[in-house]
Amino acid sequence: MITAVILTKNNEHTLAKTLDSLQFLSEVLIVDTGSKDQTLSLAKKYPNVKTIKEKLYSFGLLRNQAADLAKNPWILSIDSDEELSPTLQRSIQNLTLDPNTVYGVIRENRYKEKTVVCCGWKLEKRLRLYERSKTKFSTRSVHESLEINGLQSTYLPGKLYHTPFFSERDFITKMQLYTELYAKEHEG
Repeated sequence: MITAVILTKNNEHTLAKTLDSLQFLSEVLIVDTGSKDQTLSLAKKYPNVKTIKEKLYSFGLLRNQAADLAKNPWILSIDSDEELSPTLQRSIQNLTLDPNTVYGVIRENRYKEKTVVCCGWKLEKRLRLYERSKTKFSTRSVHESLEINGLQSTYLPGKLYHTPFFSERDFITKMQLYTELYAKEHEG
């Protein structure tokens, strides 16, 4: 019923926790945009995971492309540096899906095993579970979001843990990528 869609590139340090938290789903579809580490060999260890390789040109367009390839009508969009809490896993498993509803999660940002609640980082609400025939992601290159188009939205119990950086270098590398994508999108 639900396929998880994940975009990856060099996520060997976070992907196992992500995939462990998605073992209850029959299909996880990874779109890899050029990993040179052990990301792809790690993904092969999970029987419910399929991978495709694609060039990174837009986060929004890639998420939509992956959703079109999923075998299930419902899509759980998750990042390769996120993991579902046990409570969130149970919430999804016990959910009676309504095609006119987009489901959201509460995302808790973490750095070095600690919850970050300053510098603009706090608990964030993110819409992530949707019926693909009813909506899709915006085509923005970066900071894409679901277009709810008049659909209802509700938030599920549990948290989505987000660990985007392990060092200051990780932070700078990711900000550089986002800056380049944003600049290309807003050229002129």
